[in-house]
Amino acid sequence: MERAEFMHESQSRSIIASQVDAPNDKHTMMKLFEAPLPGVDAFTNNQVSIPIGWWLSVTERQHIVNSIIELRG
Repeated sequence: MERAEFMHESQSRSIIASQVDAPNDKHTMMKLFEAPLPGVDAFTNNQVSIPIGWWLSVTERQHIVNSIIELRG
């Protein structure tokens, strides 16, 4: 499943899913520190952020886990 479809399907299940900002090495202020980072671009192009944290109830966490399992098919 492509990232856009996963995010759409997650959001249809009331799960906030979003892209992360570009890695720091892509920002112009970090140009002096640029170095090869194999695999980072591929990861960044597919990575999705989902809700995690102490504020989620057990029920909310289980809903997120179950939804991702369903989406993976």
